[in-house]
Amino acid sequence: MLIDREKLLIQKAIDELKVTKRTKVKAKMLFTEMGMERIFGRREIMQMMNISITAAGNLLNNLKNGGLIEDVKGFGKGKYKFIKLSK
Repeated sequence: MLIDREKLLIQKAIDELKVTKRTKVKAKMLFTEMGMERIFGRREIMQMMNISITAAGNLLNNLKNGGLIEDVKGFGKGKYKFIKLSK
């Protein structure tokens, strides 16, 4: 049940980002693919969405600025995962 609530919170937070509709679609696609536990970086985003490294970096920046992802230590530079919004 908590997982479903968390998914709804993340999707609502993505909807509230001040970004284009296209970016929101990509953010939701990333969340659907990676969920709460999988770790990802630019390379994974590029491969999954078939987009450039710049576009992948921009998506990461939008998610970081929105407080939806956090750095993950111990997996190399530029690795992230979605944060838990519920406490």
